[in-house]
Amino acid sequence: MSGGGENLALTEAQLAECRPVRSGKGVRAFCPFHRSDKQRSLRVSENGRFKCYACGAWGYMEEARRRQAETWRAAKAGIDGMRGPASRPAASPFARPASSPPEPPKPVRADLAELLARYEAALPGGPGEAYLARRRIPLELARSLRAGYATADTWVGRKCPCPHGRLVLPHTAPDGTILNLYGRAVEIDEPAPKQWRHDHLPGNKGYFNAAALRSHRAWVCEGPFDALALLAAGVRAASAIFGVDGWRWEWAKGVREIVFGFDNDDGGSKWREIARGARLRGIAVEVLAAEAYGGQKDIAAAWEAGVHGLDDAVERDAIRGEGAPEGPA
Repeated sequence: MSGGGENLALTEAQLAECRPVRSGKGVRAFCPFHRSDKQRSLRVSENGRFKCYACGAWGYMEEARRRQAETWRAAKAGIDGMRGPASRPAASPFARPASSPPEPPKPVRADLAELLARYEAALPGGPGEAYLARRRIPLELARSLRAGYATADTWVGRKCPCPHGRLVLPHTAPDGTILNLYGRAVEIDEPAPKQWRHDHLPGNKGYFNAAALRSHRAWVCEGPFDALALLAAGVRAASAIFGVDGWRWEWAKGVREIVFGFDNDDGGSKWREIARGARLRGIAVEVLAAEAYGGQKDIAAAWEAGVHGLDDAVERDAIRGEGAPEGPA
């Protein structure tokens, strides 16, 4: 996340964490955007403008923005008083460029609700319920999040040689709109071939349990079984973004604290990129420590194996979660 083309903001507190030193009429500091501590490549001038000469990130200190906004408001009031309401001053050079919010994704099929309802009705008493039990996910928890079951013949996605069918979970938007369906091959006797294990309907993706992003404190992980495991362990708000990409800031406006529970591998380091964006928005960031996984590759595997470190981490979250901080989005 270089931020080279974006007008960014930086608070005095964030700058202080970057160990600034006086340099001429300004200061130099380590860059909080590409997180380098090799050299002080961030230059902050006395007018509040900053630029990183390594990654290209640039913008203005929050205090400089505030002063400039006040100057423009005063100027506008004076000009409007002299020339009438039709006159308007030029836009502030410190303001972020206006941009339209991203278009919300649309459901990939018009009949998703009907399809999911049929799959939900088929879940109890069959291979889908047995698969949930094997992974230590309570049936009622899964059903509360609209889990279902599809046989190999009734699944509307890719046709595959999965003899025990698929556990079906919905992609949603934060308001509950169903956008897509995810099918996880049910493994009873032996693992499913990797190329057939996961399936999504073609088109836009959402999140699993995206409504969790309406909470002040939310856990974010890669896969829906990670989120189910956290919820089964006692976390109150957990969602999955179906991989390490596709993060949508417009869906996380109410979040004040994020706990990342990404997979314990190279791909899981993607959380650092999102974390930098979170800090710039005043959102507190935590990450599940590697030892909580007990050597397992992800949260779902740790939960299935009964790793004690995961239970301890969840218990601490339940205590801290009582006082999630309030603040601007």
